[in-house]
Amino acid sequence: MTPRDLDPEVVLARLAHRDELMRVLVGMGHPSLSADPVARLATERILSQSVDIAIVAEAAAAAPRVMDDLRRAIAGWLESLR
Repeated sequence: MTPRDLDPEVVLARLAHRDELMRVLVGMGHPSLSADPVARLATERILSQSVDIAIVAEAAAAAPRVMDDLRRAIAGWLESLR
């Protein structure tokens, strides 16, 4: 399976969304998460989405490099069988 080309617009849109999430989180101030279940759930969701975005952005950037490394490793292995 050939990975899709890196789409800078998609990565930038995801990073912009993460920035928006961080602004919302900062705008919440310092609520008591133990006393405010809605704030706790919102904080958890924002942090979870932020981590997901970071992982996807890194994977998108690394995918071409990883596939090149894999191709080289397979080619080397095939060459060693000759």
